[in-house]
Amino acid sequence: MPYSPGTTDYTNSVTAGYYGYAIILTMSVINFIYYGDLWYRRVILGRWNHWGGLLQTTWGVQGVLRPLLNYIIWAVVGMFAAMAVIDAPNMYVLLGQVVNVMGFIYAMRTMFIIGTMVIAFIVDDPLKYTDSGVNGDSDFFRSQFSWGNELRIFGANTYGFAEADETADEYYYMVDIQLEAFNILGGAAAYSFFDIGLKIWDPLAKMGMGFIPKDMKEFRTALFIKKLKVYERKFGAGDDSKASASSAAGAIDEDDDLDI
Repeated sequence: MPYSPGTTDYTNSVTAGYYGYAIILTMSVINFIYYGDLWYRRVILGRWNHWGGLLQTTWGVQGVLRPLLNYIIWAVVGMFAAMAVIDAPNMYVLLGQVVNVMGFIYAMRTMFIIGTMVIAFIVDDPLKYTDSGVNGDSDFFRSQFSWGNELRIFGANTYGFAEADETADEYYYMVDIQLEAFNILGGAAAYSFFDIGLKIWDPLAKMGMGFIPKDMKEFRTALFIKKLKVYERKFGAGDDSKASASSAAGAIDEDDDLDI
């Protein structure tokens, strides 16, 4: 480990890691709830509750994949973040590996969506937005393909485009663009903090620690118990059990040079 347990640098590193973990867990919950609800309202409960209405244009591809991939990515991250709530070093290390993979997927997803939008400017026929019998192309665009402040969600069995036909309000719509921005900026900040904690958690996990020791006393006690268990498994508990315990107890004392 880069710092000895109980030192200021050690405590600050663990605290920074907790800050990163808290941000990751919070972002997971918010994205999971919002984009799951957005997808359900738009596709299942919406007026055009079929995939064809979403995929009839190139621009519509991002209308399908953007919220759906957000939901899937953050659902996976949230699951492992919830598992790490037991405060075990190995679970933090596992979460870090998952975040690395999901972060790469999120970056590829963002590049794909931007590329799809650029292609749509070139190849899409604006008249296709009226194929579902909608009088105004902007109304169909806003209800299915748009995002951010242009987002609109109309309920099933409605035919107009008045505010009364919508199933959400402007406060619900504005969360979308804010989450997209926060996922990039907040995600980068969260992992920066989390990576500081990993410098402590990763060595502890490799030592087989099931918890994060607060100071050197807890650290030495954990090493002693771990070594005692290994000793007992190796030699068994016979008539010389007391001698075995004494030998194990002497394996770590205050003057030992620990490689930490």
